[in-house]
Amino acid sequence: MRFDANGGGALLAVVLEKLVGKNTYLVLSSNHQIPAFSILPIGYEHRCFSYGAEWVMELLPDEETFPGNAEGADSAGEIRLFDTGITSIIANMLDQRMNRKLILLNMISYRPANEERYQGARVRSWKIWANEEERLRTGGRPIFSFPQQQ
Repeated sequence: MRFDANGGGALLAVVLEKLVGKNTYLVLSSNHQIPAFSILPIGYEHRCFSYGAEWVMELLPDEETFPGNAEGADSAGEIRLFDTGITSIIANMLDQRMNRKLILLNMISYRPANEERYQGARVRSWKIWANEEERLRTGGRPIFSFPQQQ
């Protein structure tokens, strides 16, 4: 979902939970002072559009993708794969003062994961596509890539 945050520019986020009056999002990118990969409740009063429910996440494993690789465990946005079948993302849990605490977020339940983020296999790169057809299309463009290109 991409939306305008009070006229200050776009946020790209994934809805984690729908509540009365506001949703909880995982912010992927922002033109604001909101750190990327922050979990944040935001009210309904914002204009937005959805990429739909067919989006696809493509994991791009490399030589750093092996169980127990603790490198990157303090890097928000990195993915961890576990032999239990759980896929999790390292995210920022923000308090009222925007102080960050890193957590491991289960990408199926969208709840904090029970696994230790220093375990699991590290995935340093990934992309989100609008759908599988766009991912397979020659010249297809992802909605989001991690790490973000500067």
